[in-house]
Amino acid sequence: MNVPHNLVTWLFNYLTNRSQYVRINQSNCVSNTLVSSTGAPQGTVLAPFLFTVYTSDARSSHDSCPLIKFADDTALVGLITRDDGGEYLSQINWFVDYCDQNFLELNVEKTKEMVIDFRKGDHEPPPVVIKDLAVNRVSSYKYLGVVLDDQLNWHDHIDYLVRRINPRLYCLRKLNTFNISRNILSIFYNSVICSVWSYCINCWGGNVNGTDRKRIDSSISQVSRILGERQQSVNTSYHLHLQSKLAGVLNNTSHPLHINLESAIIPRSGRMRLSLAVTNRYKSSFIPRCIKLHNESFTR
Repeated sequence: MNVPHNLVTWLFNYLTNRSQYVRINQSNCVSNTLVSSTGAPQGTVLAPFLFTVYTSDARSSHDSCPLIKFADDTALVGLITRDDGGEYLSQINWFVDYCDQNFLELNVEKTKEMVIDFRKGDHEPPPVVIKDLAVNRVSSYKYLGVVLDDQLNWHDHIDYLVRRINPRLYCLRKLNTFNISRNILSIFYNSVICSVWSYCINCWGGNVNGTDRKRIDSSISQVSRILGERQQSVNTSYHLHLQSKLAGVLNNTSHPLHINLESAIIPRSGRMRLSLAVTNRYKSSFIPRCIKLHNESFTR
């Protein structure tokens, strides 16, 4: 990685021969001192960075099975065609071996598998087995704060958002009874409530159904009455976030989606070629929506 030798030596000294002990209730009752040279001190600023560096060589060798990593939260996505899951299972076995070789503990009990299959009929694949334990197969799973389900209809995610919004909305109503200034109430809404429901709205905002959208808009209407001014609806916020994300992707050549959108631009007109989309689910997903938004700017 071309890291300077002095920095490597400094990190090596920081991580090795660390003495540690446990003290109980600020008393003189302490454990024996243990010298540790493995891992990194828990709770330190460097620990997540060092873990990311340590696992940087964990990369998928198959285009159809990308490995998505966020610190120690890792997901393997497999695109299985004609019921041939050979590459998918091969990639899982490789990752298990990688963890064993690099002294990383893979918690199989916390590992989940979700199968997304819109075909008619029963096409349930055999369970994935890791170290003689079958991986638990689920119909929905929360990954990095977004609840995904095997139908991609976002109903479970909206349920999750509503459960988080309601107690925060109660706090806003109570603050309003204390005659708090509208400016402070607005700051509270934007930082504590709006940030919750608008999180990752680029992912779910295009495909959420009207009934679920109204559940969030209903809470926003209550906020509007409390603040005395109209707040952005889910649909308005989605389009603003989509526009911002589109500009960010086009301006960032290192973004994974940059080449997909850049290659769709027609040089002569500046418009983007529409993606071939058979289902409404795909038409309302991120890239087709971005292309439609980009072309609408030329119409205006």
